[in-house]
Amino acid sequence: MESAMRRDCIDYSDIPERQIDQHLALENWARSLHSAPRRACSAGFDGYRAPSHLGREDYAAAPRQLCDPVAARRTAQGVAGLDEQPRKAVQWYYALRTSVAAGRKYLGDCTHAALAALVIQARDTLRERGY
Repeated sequence: MESAMRRDCIDYSDIPERQIDQHLALENWARSLHSAPRRACSAGFDGYRAPSHLGREDYAAAPRQLCDPVAARRTAQGVAGLDEQPRKAVQWYYALRTSVAAGRKYLGDCTHAALAALVIQARDTLRERGY
């Protein structure tokens, strides 16, 4: 027997196929917000991996993802052009990195489904506008 208090589970990490490019651009934008203006390490150490990890498949020799500042500025312009609610939803999802409860409070106590819909709506708007 299901409880009357049952809540549907919203998977915020489920990105619709049509929005993959916008999702990657928004992740790059968020990386630009959280990265130091100077490199965190010398360029010679970017791909460094400890010798004890070199043979492991789960620890590939791929360096960390770097930010593309030009693309990040372009995405920031697109985000700034969004309406207030979708813009705040994108800022919460990508830049603020807080809990869902904090995101709902940030947007004015909206529901879980409304918060997820606002993030999807914002990505669709960015896609339509060519960002």
